[in-house]
Amino acid sequence: MKGRIKNLITAGLLAIAPKATAELKSQLELTEVATAERPMHRVQTRLFGLPANSNAYLVWEHQDSDYHKLRLETLPVKTKNVSLGLAAQYVDGTNFEAHEEIGVSLKINGNPTENSYAQTKIRFFPEENNISTYSFFEAPKIKVDFLGSYDTHTTSTMLNPGIHYKLNETIYFGLETRISGEIDELEPVYTGIRVGAKFSK
Repeated sequence: MKGRIKNLITAGLLAIAPKATAELKSQLELTEVATAERPMHRVQTRLFGLPANSNAYLVWEHQDSDYHKLRLETLPVKTKNVSLGLAAQYVDGTNFEAHEEIGVSLKINGNPTENSYAQTKIRFFPEENNISTYSFFEAPKIKVDFLGSYDTHTTSTMLNPGIHYKLNETIYFGLETRISGEIDELEPVYTGIRVGAKFSK
């Protein structure tokens, strides 16, 4: 399976893109996090509305070193608030070896209050012993989000919470922090002011 997932993701995108419905939506998000030591730059691209309840995601980050991830996810088993499926991703970076992962994906979503939306995604990639999660709560002017990962073999952990205020439909600003290390030796990586722009089509 190794060495084939990146090609599988690319082939999957090429196969399903022509069949995308009018519900296809795309997002480009640009984020800067100003920290005490060095800024962090992040670019994210998302595609929603692909067949079989699928989506695609690409992220690039730079803070002294580079990190990028390409993921294709499909969630064909769907009820009102819960979806289940598969995710395949290719991950690369300056400080670690490039690797490919395929695993199961669970999505839980709903509307906790009027005019708000919350979502949690949990993905388990057994070959890399990795559990990752992304959750957010979004109201008209506020978004709270949390990104995390955990290695079941080494206990290596990453916690990345943030909150921002939306000035309008495009621009936002807030705070973000990142903590990482083994589960019993977590250390802060950075805390900074988050400024970003999101463009949807």
